[in-house]
Amino acid sequence: MRTIWKADFSVKDEFSVNMPEYSKVLPKVIVQQGVPHLWFLVPNTDAPYIRRYFHVYGTGNPIGEALHRINYIDTWEQKINDEVFVWHLFEEFCEK
Repeated sequence: MRTIWKADFSVKDEFSVNMPEYSKVLPKVIVQQGVPHLWFLVPNTDAPYIRRYFHVYGTGNPIGEALHRINYIDTWEQKINDEVFVWHLFEEFCEK
């Protein structure tokens, strides 16, 4: 069955999500009740799960060597303790 799933994540340098193989990450982060969520299209819910790796960078923070192995997904604003931060989400395109 084809469907859309979401996964919440905390804003930290890197995180991973287990999702069915061949899932397509949708280019939109939505913050719900202060928690960012990643959305992905799942073409087959019976497919085996794989782990995919993501990186979050704040504006002005160094990216370093990761630039050569990540693909841009989205940019979003998030209010944390009365300050507004701008974050940028990337997916790693090679296996760890």
